[in-house]
Amino acid sequence: MSSGAPRPGQGVGAHERIGEILLRTDAVAFRWRNAPGWPVDFVSDNVRRWGLDPARLMRGEPPFAQLVHPCDLARVAAEVERHSQQWDPYFRQEYRLRDGEGGWRWVEDHTWVERGTDGQVLSFNGVLVDVTERKLSELALEVAAGTIPSLLDSGSLDALVDAGLARIGQGMAADRAYLFEFHEDSEAGATLASQRYEWCAEGISPQIDNPDLQGIPFSHIYPRWLGLLHADSAVRSRVADMPPMERALLEAQDIRSLLVVPVNLRGRLWGFLGFDAVRTERAWSNADERVLRLTAAALAAAIEQDRMVEALRLGEERQRLALDAAEAGSWEWRPGRPSVWSDRHFQMLGLDPAETEPSFEAWLASVHADDRDWIAREVEAARQAQRAFTIEYRVERPDGSVRWMQSIGKPRCYEGGREIGMVGIVLDIDTRKQAEERLRLSAAVIDSTRDGVVVTGLDAGIIAVNRAYCEITGYAEAELLGQNPRILQSGRHDDRFYAAMWEALVREGHWQGEIWSRRKNGEVYPEWLTISAVRDEAGRVRHYVGVVTDVSRLKQTEAELARLAHYDPLTGLPNRLLAQSRLEHAVERCEYEDRRLALLMVDIDHFKTINDSLGHEIGDELLRAIGDRLRGAIAGTSTVARLGGDEFLLITEDVQGVRDAEVLAHTVLESLRAPFELNPGQEMFVAASIGISLYPEDGLNAGDLVRSADAALFRAKELGRNTFHFFTASLVDAASERLELESRLRQGLKRGEFLVHYQPILRCDDGGIEAVEALLRWQPPGESQVLPGRFIGLAEDTGLIGPLGDWVLETACRQVQRWRRMGAGNLRLAVNLSQRQLHQPEFGDRVMRILADSGLDPDALELEITESMLMEKASLVIGTLHTLRALGVRVSIDDFGTGYSSLAHLKRLPLDTLKIDRSFVADIPRHQGGAEIAAAIIALGHQLHLEVLAEGVETEEQLAFLRERGCDQFQGFLVSPAVPPEELAQRFLIHWPA
Repeated sequence: MSSGAPRPGQGVGAHERIGEILLRTDAVAFRWRNAPGWPVDFVSDNVRRWGLDPARLMRGEPPFAQLVHPCDLARVAAEVERHSQQWDPYFRQEYRLRDGEGGWRWVEDHTWVERGTDGQVLSFNGVLVDVTERKLSELALEVAAGTIPSLLDSGSLDALVDAGLARIGQGMAADRAYLFEFHEDSEAGATLASQRYEWCAEGISPQIDNPDLQGIPFSHIYPRWLGLLHADSAVRSRVADMPPMERALLEAQDIRSLLVVPVNLRGRLWGFLGFDAVRTERAWSNADERVLRLTAAALAAAIEQDRMVEALRLGEERQRLALDAAEAGSWEWRPGRPSVWSDRHFQMLGLDPAETEPSFEAWLASVHADDRDWIAREVEAARQAQRAFTIEYRVERPDGSVRWMQSIGKPRCYEGGREIGMVGIVLDIDTRKQAEERLRLSAAVIDSTRDGVVVTGLDAGIIAVNRAYCEITGYAEAELLGQNPRILQSGRHDDRFYAAMWEALVREGHWQGEIWSRRKNGEVYPEWLTISAVRDEAGRVRHYVGVVTDVSRLKQTEAELARLAHYDPLTGLPNRLLAQSRLEHAVERCEYEDRRLALLMVDIDHFKTINDSLGHEIGDELLRAIGDRLRGAIAGTSTVARLGGDEFLLITEDVQGVRDAEVLAHTVLESLRAPFELNPGQEMFVAASIGISLYPEDGLNAGDLVRSADAALFRAKELGRNTFHFFTASLVDAASERLELESRLRQGLKRGEFLVHYQPILRCDDGGIEAVEALLRWQPPGESQVLPGRFIGLAEDTGLIGPLGDWVLETACRQVQRWRRMGAGNLRLAVNLSQRQLHQPEFGDRVMRILADSGLDPDALELEITESMLMEKASLVIGTLHTLRALGVRVSIDDFGTGYSSLAHLKRLPLDTLKIDRSFVADIPRHQGGAEIAAAIIALGHQLHLEVLAEGVETEEQLAFLRERGCDQFQGFLVSPAVPPEELAQRFLIHWPA
C-alpha cells in the first residue's frame, strides 16, 4: 500500500486526515473490512468524482466486492487471499471498478493489510488511482498493432478493409466502423461522400445498402466537418449537440455519438474513417482517436498499394515501367573467381546466402527443368557473340513454388583478349506473366463471344473488330478497318438522335441503347449498342469501344411470346387473357357511348366423348374447324375467343336488345349444324350449349358479365344441351346454393355425416324377406336430413360419388355379413352403382377386395345399374359387368323401362334381375297402360330367364296384381321404407323364416 496509508494503531481521525489530503489529488482512499462482500467503513470524499456517494458506500450500499468488475473479481479476491495468508502486508494490482454512471474505470490499487494484535486480518486499506486513460491507450495500441499489419498484406483490398474494420470495431467496442470516400461533382460544384465499407456489431442494423449514404452532398450538409477534416482534425461529438441539418441523416441511423478522422492520400483528403455509438451514448477517448488515425494511415497505404497494382494492369508498357523502377536482383559472373549475387537475387530464387555459394551452376540449377537446356544455350551464345541478352524463364524455388523471372545481361569487356565475365540484373515478372495470360484469355474470350466488339480512334475510324462483329454486320475485317461506323446506319434515326448520343458519350463517358443498323446485304436489324470511352493515365480519351448485341432474334421471340401470351396456339383465336382485355375495353366504350353489349359463352356438347373415342389429334383438328366456323358466323367488330378446352367466348357490341342476341345465338348454333369433314369421307356432327349475358342488365364489368354468361351456360346444359339460355338472377342463387351444398357435402364426407338405411325386398308368393337394398342418407348434425335427390347428382358432378359409393358398398357388405352370421343365412344385399364407379377399369378389383374384407359371399351381393349407364362407353360397361359376374356377383337393371335399352343389349348383358320402375307400378291397377307395361316387363324378364322385382309397391291391390302376373319380388312403402339397420333387424330378421 502507498506510504499515505494508515499504520496500525491509527484511528479514524487519521483516515479522515488522509482523506482530506487525498481530496487535493486524483487518488481515492478506501478501507474495507475482512468480511463477506468486503463492506466499506471508510472512503475519501473525492470518490464523488467517480459518481459514487461516500455515505452510501460506508452503509454498505454496495459493499466493495460488488464494485469490482465480475471478470476481475476472482483475480482480485485471489490476490487478497494470498496476502492475507502471508505476512507481506503491501501489494498492488489493477482492475476495473464500477462508477456512479454504470461505466467501468481502470484503477491501480495500492493495498495494505491491517492485522490485529493476534495477527488476524482486520481490514484492507487502499489508495485507488484512475488509470483508465492509460489502459485504454494500451488497449488501443494492441488493437492497432493487430490491425495495421493486416491492412498492408497482399490480397483483395475489399477483404483487407473489411477485416481491418472488424478488428478495430470489435477491439474498441464500437457499434459501427466505416469508411467513406469523397468525390467531386464538377457540374454541381459540390463535394460528395459515399460509404464504401462498413462493419457492424451483432444486433446493429447495417447501413452499407442505405441509398441515403451514397452521393451525400457533403459540402452542403456538413461544411463544418469538411473544414475540420481538411485541417486534419477529428470530428468527435454527441449527435444531440450537432446543428439540425447535420443531425437529420445521423438520427435516421440511430447514431448517439460518433468519432471521425480524415483519410489522406498523398497529402490530399481522400475520405474519412469513423466509429458510431448506437446502443448508448459514448464519450470517445483520445485512445479511440489514436486507433482510428493509425488505421486511417494504414488504409491510405493499402489504397495506394491497390491503386499501384491496378495501374499495373492497364497495359504491358506501364507494367514494364513499374518493373524497371522496382528493386531488381543483380549478379556478376567472373570466370575463375567467385560469382556475386545481391541479397535481392538470393531472395528471388528463395535461396539462403549462408547455405548457397553463388555461381552460374547454382543459378542454372534453380531454373525450371523444362527451361534449363535452352537457357544454357542462349547464355553461351551471348558469351560467344559478345552480345547482350534478355531471357524470360521460370525458376523453381526450394518451397516448390514456380515464378517467372527475366534476366538481362551483357558480357564484360575483354582486356588483351581475356574474358572477365558478365553482369546483369534479375526481375521478378511473375505478375506480368499472369497479367499477360489473363490478357490472352481476355482476347480469346472477346474473340469467341457472340457479342460484336469494335474499337475506334478519336476520329471515329475503326481500328479493331472481333469475329462476331464481322458476322453480325456481314463485312469482312479488311472491309471495316479504317471505315467510319456510319456505313452501318439504317436511315431510321435522324441527326438529332446521333447528336444526343454523342453528347451523352462526351458528357458521361458512355452511352447505351437500342439502335437500328444495316448489314452489308441491306437488311435492317435492331441491335443493343454500348459505347464506352477508354482513357489514359491522365484521364484523356484515347479510344472508343463499342459492344454490339444483335437483338433481331430476341425481337422476333418477344413478338412470338406476345402473340402466344394473347392468342390460342391451337386455333389462332384470342385467348382468355386477350378476351378479358377486349371485353373490358368494350364495356368502357359501351358505357361511354351508352350502347349495349352481348356476351355469348359457347361450350361444345359431349366434346370429351369425341376426345376419348377418336383421340386428341382429331379433337384438336375439330376445335380448329369450330373456331373457323365461329369466326365466319360473327362479323363486324365482334370478337371470337377460345377460353380453353371446348369453351369459346363471343363478344359483340352490335346489339340493340335481347332479340339481337337471340338471333346471334341461333346463327352460332346454325353454323355448327353442318357436318365437319375432318378426313375424306368421314363426317362429324357437333352441337353446342350457349349462355348469354347482356350489358348493362347482367353486369357492369367484365367479371360480372362472364360469371353471368357462365351461369346461363350451365342452365342451357341442364335443359338438354344444343340450346341457349339468357342469364337470370335466379341462376346466381342456384349457383350459390350449389357451391354451398358442394362445400357442405365435402365436409360431411370428412366428418362422417352419412348413414346407410336398408329397405327390405320380399318374395311376392309368401312375403318372406329375400334381400335388403342399401340406400344412402345424409344427416348433418342438428339439421334435418338432406334428401338424396338434392345431393346425389351433385356428388356425381363433383366426383364425390366415387368415395361415397365405395363407402356405402363396404359398410353395407359388413352389415349384411353380420346379419347372416346372426342367423339370416340367405339374406342378399342390393347396392346401386354410380356411373363413375362403373366406368373405372379397376372397379372389379375393388369389389373383390371389399368382399374379402367383409367376408360376404359374392352371390349374396347384387349390384344395380340404370339403363342410361349402358348408353355411354357401352363396351367398357359390359366388360366391367362380365368381370363382376365372373366373381359371382349378381347384376340387376334398375328403373327398367324408362331408358333406351334394346333387346340386343339385354341379350349381351350378364343380368340376373330386372327392376320394374315405380312409375309403372304406380299405375297399377287404375291405368291400363301402366299395368300392361308392368305385365310385359314381367313376361320379358321370365322369357330371358331373369328374376323380376317391382319397386314402389304401396297398396295391396298392386301386390295382388303382381302376384297374379308372376312377379318374383317387391319392395315399397306397403311393407317398409328404408330404415336404420337396428330397426330393420328388429322388424324383419328376429323371426327369420325357414
